[in-house]
Amino acid sequence: MESIFILNSSGEVIIERHFRNITSRAACDFFWSEASKLTNGNAKELNPLLVSPTSVIAHIQVHDLFILTPINQETPPLLVFEFLNRFAAILQEYFGEVSEDTIRDNFTTVYLILDEIVDHGHPFNTESNVLEAMIRPPTVLNKLLQSVRGSTTLAETLPDGSLSNIPWRKSNVQHTSNEFHLDFNETLSAIIDKNGMVEHCVIDGEVLAVSALSGTPDLTLSFVDPHLIDDCGVHPCVRYKRWENEKLVSFVPPDGPFKLMTYRSVPTNAPLPLYVKPTVSFGQDGGKIEVMVGPKALPGLVKPIEDVVVHLHLPRNVNFSSLTTNQGTVRFDESSKICKWTIGRLVKEKVPNLTGTMTYTEGTSCPEERPHAVAEFSVTGYAVSGLKVDSLNLLNERYKTRKGARYSSKSGRIQIYT
Repeated sequence: MESIFILNSSGEVIIERHFRNITSRAACDFFWSEASKLTNGNAKELNPLLVSPTSVIAHIQVHDLFILTPINQETPPLLVFEFLNRFAAILQEYFGEVSEDTIRDNFTTVYLILDEIVDHGHPFNTESNVLEAMIRPPTVLNKLLQSVRGSTTLAETLPDGSLSNIPWRKSNVQHTSNEFHLDFNETLSAIIDKNGMVEHCVIDGEVLAVSALSGTPDLTLSFVDPHLIDDCGVHPCVRYKRWENEKLVSFVPPDGPFKLMTYRSVPTNAPLPLYVKPTVSFGQDGGKIEVMVGPKALPGLVKPIEDVVVHLHLPRNVNFSSLTTNQGTVRFDESSKICKWTIGRLVKEKVPNLTGTMTYTEGTSCPEERPHAVAEFSVTGYAVSGLKVDSLNLLNERYKTRKGARYSSKSGRIQIYT
C-alpha cells in the first residue's frame, strides 16, 4: 500500500498519509467521480476495486466516511480489505463513533495510529491491546493533561508483551473477577423457490469474546458438532493447526473484547425459524395475493421471533386496490412497487395473514413477471446453524472462572419466489 486517504461525504480529503511514495490526489478525484454517479450515494454499491488510469483503488465506506488506498503493484486484495476494515474497527474502539467530527477532533491520534499499524506500506501492529498501551485513547483527562503539561498521547515506553510471543496480550494482567463470555451471532441468507424448496442457503457467523482473565490463561473451546462449520477465519491468537487437525479452538486470549473467529456454514436445508407462504394469482382484470407467516417448531427455539418484516416486490404495472392484515402494519410504495408488511413479534397463538387485491396499470394486462417476497427476522437464544459450545477449558491458571455463551440469529437476504 502506497498511501491511505479518508474522505468525507462531500469528497473532501480529511486524512492523507503516505507510506512509500507520495500518491497524487487524482486517485481521490477518480474515486469521487465514480461515487457521484450513484443516485443514493452508497459507495458499497461500487465495485470494491476501481481501476483508475494510474492505480487500482480499494475502498470501504464507514458511515459517512470513505477510506481508500491506491495500489500500484501486485497485492492480495483480501489483505488490503482486511486491513482497511481493521483500521476502521480501531478507530471505532478509540473514538466510539467514526465520523468527520471525531476524526477532525483527533487528527494527531489518527496519524499516530497510522504510523503504528503500517510499516513501509505493510500492515504491522493492529492489536488494540498493544496500541492502547502505546497511544492513549483520547479521554477527557488525557486531553486536559495534554493542554496543561504539553504532553503527548504517545507512551514513553514500549508496552509489556509487545516483543513477546503473544503480542496481543499484556503481561501481568490482573482481574478481581475472572470471566470469559462468548457471543455467537449468525446471519442466514437463502433463496426458496415457489414450491418451498431451498435452492441456496448460507449462514455467516461470528464469535465475539470478552476476556477478563488474570495471568496468561490458555483456553480450549470445543463444539458439539464442529463439522457444521464449512469455512472459518480466526484471530491470530488461535492455534490454527490444532483447529485443522482436532477441530478444537485453542488460544491465549487478548484482554478485553475481541473477535475470536468468523465462520460459514452451508446446510443442505435452510433452517428457517419461520415460514413465509405467499400465494399470488393473476387474471384478466386483476389479481389476488395472500401471505401467511408463522414460527416453526424447531428444537432449541424457545424465545419468540422478533422484528419480522416481509417485503413484497410486485411487477411494475401492478397496483393494490385493497390491503388488509390481522397483525402489524402494511404500507405500499407506489414508486418502487414494494409492499412492506411490518409484523414485529411472532406468537404461536396467532397466525399473521395479509390479503390484497391488485389491479393493472391502464393499457396493460396480466404481467409475465412473478412477485417475490423478502423476509427479515431476528431471534435470541438460538443459532440457526445448530452450532453449540460443548466445553471451554482453562489451562495454566488455577482460579475459578465464570464462563458463558449466548446465541442470536438474524436474517440476511431471504428471498421467497411465487
